[in-house]
Amino acid sequence: VNVAGNVTATADAGAITAGSLTVTSASGTVRLGAVTTSGAVNLTGGAIDLNGALAADGGVSTSGTSFNSASTIDTVNNDVVINHSGNVVIGGAVTSGSGNLDVDSTGGTLSLNAAVSVSTGNVNLDSFGVTTVAAAGDITATGASAVNFGAILGGALSTAGDVTTAAGAVSYNNAVTLTGNVAVDTGAGLGNIVFGSTVN
Repeated sequence: VNVAGNVTATADAGAITAGSLTVTSASGTVRLGAVTTSGAVNLTGGAIDLNGALAADGGVSTSGTSFNSASTIDTVNNDVVINHSGNVVIGGAVTSGSGNLDVDSTGGTLSLNAAVSVSTGNVNLDSFGVTTVAAAGDITATGASAVNFGAILGGALSTAGDVTTAAGAVSYNNAVTLTGNVAVDTGAGLGNIVFGSTVN
């Protein structure tokens, strides 16, 4: 399924099942309900609003202004790339297996309010403003995945979420404020835990 042009929706699209889904919008809001694809999902343009489960075996790539997901995102073993200029809210659990999760808000804030699960895929969360991780936003890697907060942009991190890897390094590159008890566990392997700035 390919959709191009200016897209402005006031209600969610009905459930979509397709080989792949590409939506390109110069402006407006792309609102989707449940989406199931055997291939990739590519969403480009204005605001992206996902209100149903997104299951895309071929991976997910989104870009635009704001991003809001209220339900789960599952790509089995492919990448999830969310790169937006405005605020980004992850409200449903994300599972990408061996695929990487890369979430960037280049001009706003980032909120992780639900769990992230990977096997060997790396996890990168970055924002211009504050990145906020809720207590429900635990990140779990069953393999030696690297987990990075603030690798490129300068936004501080406010977190109550645990991070668990199996020998994967965990890096907090910018200032960290703990808003709850946080456990960081890289197992018995060689995964380093690095704090590049202050912790309060």
